[in-house]
Amino acid sequence: MNYLDEDLLLKLSLVPLNPISLADSIFKGTHTARKSGEDIDFKEYRNYSQSDDLKKVDWKRSARSTNLFTRDYYDDSEYKIIFLLDHSKSMSILNDSGLSKLEFSKYLTASLVYLFMKQNDQVQFVRFSSEPQIILSFSRNIKSLYNLIKQLENTQPTGEVSYYHLLKSIKKHPIGRLIIFLVSDFFHSKKDFINQLSKLNLPDTKVILFQIINNQEMNFPFKGDIIFTEPESGDTFQCNAGLFKNIFKQQWDVFMNKLNNLGNQFHFEHHEINCDTHYSEHLINFIKYYHVKS
Repeated sequence: MNYLDEDLLLKLSLVPLNPISLADSIFKGTHTARKSGEDIDFKEYRNYSQSDDLKKVDWKRSARSTNLFTRDYYDDSEYKIIFLLDHSKSMSILNDSGLSKLEFSKYLTASLVYLFMKQNDQVQFVRFSSEPQIILSFSRNIKSLYNLIKQLENTQPTGEVSYYHLLKSIKKHPIGRLIIFLVSDFFHSKKDFINQLSKLNLPDTKVILFQIINNQEMNFPFKGDIIFTEPESGDTFQCNAGLFKNIFKQQWDVFMNKLNNLGNQFHFEHHEINCDTHYSEHLINFIKYYHVKS
């Protein structure tokens, strides 16, 4: 199947992983930003029933009421994973090898979907630009990957990003703990982005930002007079690359710092993914970041 590399899957099988699931490692990992004393496994209080173990009774909470209350906790099986893949026109930008940001992202996300499904987590896949579209409903059935791959093959760069419509499609928090992967270059309206991103700061939700970048954006290797075209609006900008380089690099640093600060503000994980490096390296490093045996 396209977007799933057998050699990569073999490499992944050789990574010394913890016995717990990847989702559990991400959600509870030492890199997760959370308040001191927060119990990440706690789900809710509920009224005690005769079938409950008395060890589950919360006596402090019950002492303030005429009823007995128990504390419920999440099970490992309750993880749901959502992939949000930006396929707007800016994702058509090519890396040094001629691979677009979108194609690179398809390889990266398809492999992650495979891993989560292999560990029995439910996965949903949404592609978005001006409108979101679910191309894989929540499923843990590995056979549903065939349909996802077919949908990814037919996914082309188009339109401009609207986070308002995207977040409306996820406004109902699924039961259980949720991990959201937002995969984009984040070249879009910052006001819309900030306003809507804050709505993902939900209880029992872990958000991971995969920012897809390339060498040209990081190093600005251009020379002489050059015309840049904004892929989503079609606007053009003409300049002398040598004179503009320092201005660009300053603005790029501001852009990256703002994104990092937003991640810190909302307790999101922010990962810079350079699509001029093979996606398998990013994938293995990401897994090791959370999931290697200590």
